[in-house]
Amino acid sequence: MLRNRLILAAAILATGVFASFYGGNIPYALFYLTLSIPVISFLYTFYVFVRVKVYQFIDNVVVVKGQTTGYTLRVANEDFLSYQNLKIYFFMDMTTVEGTRRDMNYCLLPGESASIEAPLRCNYRGVYYAGARSIEVTDLFNLFHLTYPIRSRNTVTVLPRKVQLDSLNILPEDEDSKNVLFRPGGAQDELDVEMRRYVPGDSRRLIHWKASARRGELLTRQYTEDLKLGIMVCVDLKPTGLRDMRERAELEDDIVESSLAIAEYCLTHRTACDLYYQSEVLEKASARTHEGFETYYQRCGTLEFKAKQNAGELLEQVLAREVGAYRYVIITHELTGALYTAAVRATSLGNQVTVIVMHGERDAEQQRVREFMREASIRVVEIRQGESFQDAFQAKL
Repeated sequence: MLRNRLILAAAILATGVFASFYGGNIPYALFYLTLSIPVISFLYTFYVFVRVKVYQFIDNVVVVKGQTTGYTLRVANEDFLSYQNLKIYFFMDMTTVEGTRRDMNYCLLPGESASIEAPLRCNYRGVYYAGARSIEVTDLFNLFHLTYPIRSRNTVTVLPRKVQLDSLNILPEDEDSKNVLFRPGGAQDELDVEMRRYVPGDSRRLIHWKASARRGELLTRQYTEDLKLGIMVCVDLKPTGLRDMRERAELEDDIVESSLAIAEYCLTHRTACDLYYQSEVLEKASARTHEGFETYYQRCGTLEFKAKQNAGELLEQVLAREVGAYRYVIITHELTGALYTAAVRATSLGNQVTVIVMHGERDAEQQRVREFMREASIRVVEIRQGESFQDAFQAKL
C-alpha cells in the first residue's frame, strides 16, 4: 500500500511538471487522470461499504460461559461491481469463533456470496457484542482502506458457570451447626411443624421413631427455618481498576462465580444464605429456595462492576439492615482499612467474618490489613490469579 501511494504521488508530480512545461490536451488529461485516482478510490470504498450485505445470526443469545452456540456469517455482493479485498473483523476479546482468524478476507464478483458456519464460544460472563465487528474496504488501486463498524451487531448475555462444591471449609466447622436450616438436635420438639414419609436418602437422625411406631411406617421430621441464623454473602462490585480486559473479566467472573458456588452449596446443604451486592443500588438476593437461587443466577449474567462503595461500606450497610448473628462472607478484590473497621464491628456484634480476596495485591498496606484482620480473628482466604477458588474453598485449613 505504501509503495502504491509513492508511485501515485510520483505520477501526479511527473504529470504536473509535464503539463506545466508542454501544455496541450494530452499532458493535462494525464495530470487530471492521476488526480482523479484518489477520488475514484474513495468513492469506490464508500460505495462498496454502502452496498455490501453482511448477514450474521447467533442461534442462542443467552448462553453459559464456556459453552458454544451456532454462528452464521454471510457476506454477499448483490451489485454489478466486483468487491475487491473485503476484510471482516470479529469480536475476539470476549468470544472465539472457532476455526476462524481474527479477520477474514473476501473478494466477491457480482452476484457472489461467501458464508461461514462455526461454533461461537463465549469466554466471559456479561452482556456484550459477539460475531462480526467491522468491515474493512480496500480500494481497487490498493492506495488506502477504510474501516466501518458493522451496523447489525449481535448482543449476547453470558451467564456464569455453576461451580459445585463438595465442601465449604472456609467457614469454621464448630459453628456450622448454628446455621443449618433444619436442625436435627436439641430443641427438636419445639421446631417440629410436620412429618412426612421416609424417602430413601433421608438421614437416619431425622427419623421420628415414636411416630413411626404409631403409624406403622417410617416418618421423618421437617423443621422450621431459623431466620436469624445463616450465611450472609457480601459481593464487592466496585470497579477493579485493571486495564487489561481479560484480567479484569477473569477477576470479575471469579468474584461472581464464587458467590454462586457458596449460595448453591448452602442451598444443597439446607443452610440459610442471603446475598448483598451493589451495582447501581444496594440489592439483596435470597438463596434459601431454588427459585431464589435461580433468580440470583440469572441476575449474575447482567451484573456490572459499577459500585461506588467499597466492600467496607457495603458491609456497614448490611450490618445496619440485618439484626442477629450471621456468618458473613465478604468477596472482594482488595483489602482496605474501611473493610477492616467494618469487619471488626461485625465480630463485636457476635458475627463471624470471613474475607475472600480474589487476585489481591501483596503491597505493604494490604499486607498490614491482612495481619490486623487475623489478629482480630477475621479469617482471610486469598485466591491468586490463575488459582481455582473451588480448590481453595474445599481445601482443609
